Amino acid sequence: MVDKLIELPVYVQLVLVTGYIGYTVANQGFREGERKDELLYGILVYGLIGWLVFYYVQQELSSFAWVFIIAALAAASVCWGAGLLWRRWGRKWYFELLYRLRLTTDNSQGSLWNRLQQDTGIWPTQMVVTMMDGTKLCCDAVQDFDNAAVRLFETDQTGNIALYVNRKKKPDWENWKTVESVRSDSWGDNLTYIPSREVRYVEVRYLKKKR
Repeated sequence: MVDKLIELPVYVQLVLVTGYIGYTVANQGFREGERKDELLYGILVYGLIGWLVFYYVQQELSSFAWVFIIAALAAASVCWGAGLLWRRWGRKWYFELLYRLRLTTDNSQGSLWNRLQQDTGIWPTQMVVTMMDGTKLCCDAVQDFDNAAVRLFETDQTGNIALYVNRKKKPDWENWKTVESVRSDSWGDNLTYIPSREVRYVEVRYLKKKR
């Protein structure tokens, strides 16, 4: 595969490399179930930007030494920046526009769980996981673990959860019980891994981040 890529014309290599850089940044977190045609078209869109930047820089700096390397780095940087801007603001603004125009309510972010996971405009404050056997695992103040080795809590697109559990309640318990030694200066913080197959449902409190 690499040998075939090297044999391609330089401009094709440039489009593929810079396009892939821009596309992966722009779609970070939304590539689950990605189709091959989506990947190809995305690379071509950002690769075109990369090629235009490369061509312009090469023309403007044609008298400089190492002009090819300078132009290639400039193309890669611009594609990376374009992908970053789309990922940070462009995607949200675009779908808000479609919503306001009453064209669609689909934001192309996949499952609702992934939409919550990828939304950087909100932050979790409290989380309760109810297991299949009825056991409840709670983190009363998620933000207290902002400085932990693994910040706050972790989750993935399949629903696995890693949570700092400071309270626990089993179905036959009348009251919640405090989990001792969740935090330790010597040993670190106790992170509980909860596989998705064991989760019945999840309750999360969110606050909107201040702009």
